Amino acid sequence: MMDGSHKCYDLGPGAACLLVLLACGGEEPGDDAMDGGTWTGWASTSEADEGATSDEGPTTGEPGEFGPEEEFVLRIDDDPVAPVVMTMNRDELAALFGDAARDILLVEFETTSLIEHSLDAVKTACGTAWQDDTPAPQYDCDATELGETFAPGPGGTWESSPELALIRILTMTPANARVGGTTLANMQGLADAVMLGGGFGEILADILGISRTQEFIPTAALTAVLQRGLLATHPAIGGDGTRLRIYLDDALADLTTLTAKLGPTGAHPGVLDPDSPTRSEVLTAEFALTIEADSNLRMFEGVDLSAGKGYLSTIVDGTGPSFDDPLEFDFEDPTKLSIVGVAPDPRVDLRLAFREHDEFVASCTGETCKLNLPENADIVQYYWPDTSVWRLDPWLIEALVASAARETYADRVVDLCYVTCDIARVLLGPEPPGWLRITTILDLGNPPPEQYVWELLDEVAQVALHDPPGGEIAEGEADVAFTLRDVEIGVTGPQLAELVRPHLQDQASKLAALVLGDFWKHNDAVDFYARRGADGVVYAFHVGAGDLGPGAEDAYAGPGFYTCPERRPDCKASRTAIAGSGDEAHEKLRLEPGETVVYVADDAGDLFRARFDVPAGEVGAISVRVAAAR
Repeated sequence: MMDGSHKCYDLGPGAACLLVLLACGGEEPGDDAMDGGTWTGWASTSEADEGATSDEGPTTGEPGEFGPEEEFVLRIDDDPVAPVVMTMNRDELAALFGDAARDILLVEFETTSLIEHSLDAVKTACGTAWQDDTPAPQYDCDATELGETFAPGPGGTWESSPELALIRILTMTPANARVGGTTLANMQGLADAVMLGGGFGEILADILGISRTQEFIPTAALTAVLQRGLLATHPAIGGDGTRLRIYLDDALADLTTLTAKLGPTGAHPGVLDPDSPTRSEVLTAEFALTIEADSNLRMFEGVDLSAGKGYLSTIVDGTGPSFDDPLEFDFEDPTKLSIVGVAPDPRVDLRLAFREHDEFVASCTGETCKLNLPENADIVQYYWPDTSVWRLDPWLIEALVASAARETYADRVVDLCYVTCDIARVLLGPEPPGWLRITTILDLGNPPPEQYVWELLDEVAQVALHDPPGGEIAEGEADVAFTLRDVEIGVTGPQLAELVRPHLQDQASKLAALVLGDFWKHNDAVDFYARRGADGVVYAFHVGAGDLGPGAEDAYAGPGFYTCPERRPDCKASRTAIAGSGDEAHEKLRLEPGETVVYVADDAGDLFRARFDVPAGEVGAISVRVAAAR
């Protein structure tokens, strides 16, 4: 509701109660504003004003040319308009904006923290034993709320679930790496059997430059790749995927709308699983939004040439950058925008979905494969159109793992020798960096062919994805989804309340139009009205489209005021641009003290004569006598 004695519960656009408050500074027009008439509504004319005449009674004008005159007194109201204050709870806010709430951007927050917290929850869903320096960590998915949501895999238990398989990839370290079934299998057996270089785990740590208990793919790298490959490619997110837009309808619906917005669309499998609704109580039951705005609506008294006196509210906007706003907001001013009842530590329930490619993607091996890089798209398409990992959709698990590994090791260069360089040597780079070559005497251990290290790690991940401890998963059947609860969004409630300010300010004109964009519907159909200009001079303003709504000006043939009844261009007395008037949109006539006689037509094209009488000195009202042509 609004401050003051008037309460408006219908906050929809064009609410008449709100318009009265805005145009009249918080007070409804009283009897003095109506020339003794009684206020009967925006489309009505008081009985005392209809047909009001001078004390001498009707005059006949020029016989045979114009009929009797009617006199109207038009007040010039210079009283300042009080600011408008609106305080709304979530229901009132939803009622005010309706379907337009989906177009009101509230905040753009960075996705980095949300993704990192989600990945941390996934990595620890089956315990933290993978962080130990042991080749066989004991996973226990029954120990956590998230792990208990894992559907049984082909083996009938969580030990064979695709979710555990993906967790094993994300938590694979040099100490617990399982490379059975890959081209590294024999190397692992040889190195561990003779403790070459301290064992296979130590060699992997040396090659990658990480500790024995550090994940092959760190959270930061996977986060960056998910932003580019999964989020940025979704039509509802776009950009570089680092920012997520939250609209008013999302906040009012506790973010449940994000399930559909970020779900499957076109070829994209979606970021969120539509089978489980996203939810977050961002706005609590105590939520209230208080906005103070300056009204640019002013009420003027005018004349409908065919019906009598009327009243009209129109925009008088002298504040940029736009100059046609019914309301003027300053959301950056904390005294003019107050938000309470935002959750202090917003968290979200969501279900993240990941999809795999239907077939195994082998590493590209051999000297030619040095060109197999995503930046060489034309070459990749020509040589490896169906076999390169870089030809996959970027949101697939295989592409995400390869990209995250490259994100981590793209610049890695190392030259390692074990016992002697003739016995065993590992070269990573230098031309190009990341290109892996492993040689052993007599090819003991059957070292893998030369290839990029990120493709080798992707091969390891693909094998692990289909070989969880509880049983094998067929290719194409390892799609996964994680139902996460109470994930930190990454910003506090007070921070969110501050983040909305610049976004609301950017949409100030849109908000003003949504609240009062149809103010003209409640205006009388006056043809002209009296108004003081910015220079303090009184003018007769001919109505324009901005006053009476779309297409109104088209109804007038030659709008304006003329000194001759023929209304020829050479006797036009009004102008749109008059220095000092503060307006360039309307045809207007500067009224000097004394009588001014002009001719004007109504929207039906009927001709009238108007005699304006302006008193000398301070002008609080003028009179106009109107006569219709015979």
